[in-house]
Amino acid sequence: MGIDVANIDIKLSQNVLNTDNPLKTNPAGNNGSLGAVFDSIAVVGHNVNNQHTYYSSWSFLGSTLRLNFSDGAYRIYTGVVRTDPYAQSGTATVTGAEFHQDGLVSLASSGRVTLDYQIVNNSLSISGGQGTTSAGKLATLLPSYSPSYDAIRGNVSIGYEGALYQDRAGNTSGSVAKVSAAADKFILSSVIEGDFHLSGNLVDIGNGLGHASVTGNLSRYATDYRDGSHLYINDISTYLGAGQVLDRSLLLDASRFGGDDTIALNLPGNLSEDFTMAAGAGRDQVTLTGGGGRLNLDAGAGNDSVAIVSDHHRVDGGSGVDTVRYAGSRAQYQVGQDSAQLNVTTNGAAGVDLLTNVERVQFADKAVAFDIAGNSGQAYRAYQAAFDRKPDTGGLSYWISVLDAGHTLREVADAFVHSGEFNSLYGSNVNDRDFLLKLYSNVLHRAPDQGGFDFWLSTFGQGNTRADVLAFFSESPENQAQVIGAIQHGIEYTPII
Repeated sequence: MGIDVANIDIKLSQNVLNTDNPLKTNPAGNNGSLGAVFDSIAVVGHNVNNQHTYYSSWSFLGSTLRLNFSDGAYRIYTGVVRTDPYAQSGTATVTGAEFHQDGLVSLASSGRVTLDYQIVNNSLSISGGQGTTSAGKLATLLPSYSPSYDAIRGNVSIGYEGALYQDRAGNTSGSVAKVSAAADKFILSSVIEGDFHLSGNLVDIGNGLGHASVTGNLSRYATDYRDGSHLYINDISTYLGAGQVLDRSLLLDASRFGGDDTIALNLPGNLSEDFTMAAGAGRDQVTLTGGGGRLNLDAGAGNDSVAIVSDHHRVDGGSGVDTVRYAGSRAQYQVGQDSAQLNVTTNGAAGVDLLTNVERVQFADKAVAFDIAGNSGQAYRAYQAAFDRKPDTGGLSYWISVLDAGHTLREVADAFVHSGEFNSLYGSNVNDRDFLLKLYSNVLHRAPDQGGFDFWLSTFGQGNTRADVLAFFSESPENQAQVIGAIQHGIEYTPII
């Protein structure tokens, strides 16, 4: 099974965050779970049935049955087929059902459900009901002056698609593939897709004696707001337990994001609390915009690329070779260092980006590598050791990319040993003793001490190659001390893609 590659795109206005922040932490028991969606449908359906037990008139035309109620409401069954078309009692199957009451609510469902019916003196009674529902929808139809009217969203609708089987006692179970919602105001649309399982007793839920349980794998969660804001989580596969609330907790859990994800976060300048996206493992591509200093990133394992567009952020690159990108030229930024992090400030701007476990910083005109104990430093030291000169940018950049790709320092040293420049400097037919003397001179810039010289000479007879010894000399404390002055504030290089 392959690893899913999530695509996350979140752009929220200040109005959305101030009105109903989708990135807030919902308290326990909040109705933000999938189970709560079906609870609300069951409760409304229960109330409708209790308040509309008796109809005032009915009609049956073709395959459509209509029940009219004294308060103006009506219920319609479509696709009605009686087991015995001439019987006054028995069973009938229906493929659609709708309840509608102007100024209050509408409920609709489709599928294949079996009902019991009886006709006595032209009076129809319907009872029971079992079968499979493939889709359902609840919509409020409240006038704006109603006390129950939602001032923020207006009237709302909630729908689902799946295959839910219900028996005569109200026990319901089955699959849910999609849940959708919309509103007259604020929210344009919201869609949740996945492979979910639902269970619960609709009678108990309607009476407030239970809750629907919905569990399964989420594959898509997308909300569009009427002001152009949006929250998209696409191409994900993550398990939602019963009662899992769809809030910021999804984005703070690194275990949910294990692929090479693409993440774009664009938030307004005034957040009520810090928000730290947990990108998880993988070679993630992340863009951070806005947030007023409270939008941060935990990039996790992998070679991640993070573009900082505006405002200041805290970025923890995690393990791997991580690059932070800026749109401006190197001269537009001040880069400070301490033992734990890089501090990047845009000239003339307030705030600072705090970069931890970030190995590279790329500007519009140049890139700087700060992993002097890692691949970049190793490539620089090996180049300096092999050729007794400052590395040229093109060559250094290439060998950094080789190490980044997973090759070893020993493999790089072997390539150097077999190069034309190396043979010109050391000689093409030099013996081990003379090779070692030149290595001391070119790398450590001194005559060998006898003990050290004898030790390294003996290693040639123990299976070590000249590439092995070059790599050892390159990473020796003595060579590192000689080179540190040139690289301690970063190494300029050209990224090779």
